[in-house]
Amino acid sequence: MSQLEGKVAVVTGAGRGIGRGIAEELLKAGAKVVIAQRAESALREVEKELSALGSVSAYACDVSQREEVQALCDHAVSTFGSLDILVANAGTSSYSPFLEMTEEDWDRVLGVNLKGVYFSGQAAAQRMAAAGNGGSIILISSICASAAEPSSAPYTVSKGGVSALAKAMAVDLADHGITVNAIAPGWIHSTSTSTIAPESLVSGEEPFPLNPLKVIGKPQHIGSTVVWLASPGAGFTTGSVVTVDGGQMAALQTVNRRALGEL
Repeated sequence: MSQLEGKVAVVTGAGRGIGRGIAEELLKAGAKVVIAQRAESALREVEKELSALGSVSAYACDVSQREEVQALCDHAVSTFGSLDILVANAGTSSYSPFLEMTEEDWDRVLGVNLKGVYFSGQAAAQRMAAAGNGGSIILISSICASAAEPSSAPYTVSKGGVSALAKAMAVDLADHGITVNAIAPGWIHSTSTSTIAPESLVSGEEPFPLNPLKVIGKPQHIGSTVVWLASPGAGFTTGSVVTVDGGQMAALQTVNRRALGEL
């Protein structure tokens, strides 16, 4: 039997990149998956492609709107019979110097990245608690929660909040048999990073300089970590932030010294 046979998962922000990679790995592990994203047209094409891997249903949802998130979780239960796994992956970013940052930028990023995770986590946990069968909630944070990039205050704050929220939720939901963990990805090749990293680094022709493994991560690396956290093997793991970054944070001082020409 596959690791997650009979389980039902919801993945937000699943139309591309990390979210799609997570959905793929969950399907391969035997779960039935509801993929959610705000843009419905792109989501339908992804649903069609992922259906070759298993049972998948697409549902358009803006996670910054509580009523839409509630409807998403109801859709999972009505379509597949339960809701056992939530992956709160939907996110956005905004880059501007702190002195120039607008209130609109702040509200938009925090509304999706933090409030949207709160809405998603609460809605899923309510249904898991009512069913009485436990569950697994996985929040997608970032290594930026621990080390900020320039001009990224809203994103950094939102991901720091996600990591803290995972711990708070883990404590509150333990009595219901619900585990809550966060994953902090490093550089993962996706639509957003493809415009930054040269193709030679993405393809592996040149070593990636920011981590000891010298490669850019793939969405499937995050997906396989999600599968483990949602599996019985991780049943004693809750309130943790799992870093998946090729050792980037562990080697931060080495990278800094190399940049300064000391190595």
